[in-house]
Amino acid sequence: SSLRIFPNPASGHFTLKGATEQVSGVTLISTSGKAVRHYLAARDGVYDTSGLKAGIFLVVIEAGGEQNYAGRLVIRK
Repeated sequence: SSLRIFPNPASGHFTLKGATEQVSGVTLISTSGKAVRHYLAARDGVYDTSGLKAGIFLVVIEAGGEQNYAGRLVIRK
């Protein structure tokens, strides 16, 4: 897939670009497997990370009724 997550490392927000399907939601999952934040799809593709601790998160997108791993996001404060 041509999906890109940037900036990465992120501080304050991240952006998803290049989704080939209509994204309906985005979930950040901690390295321990816990969903820490769920977003409805943002029209501009920008997602706020304020209030999250620094760390590594897995980004899962929901598109076409399925959940797919999109990549890894590092959040720095």
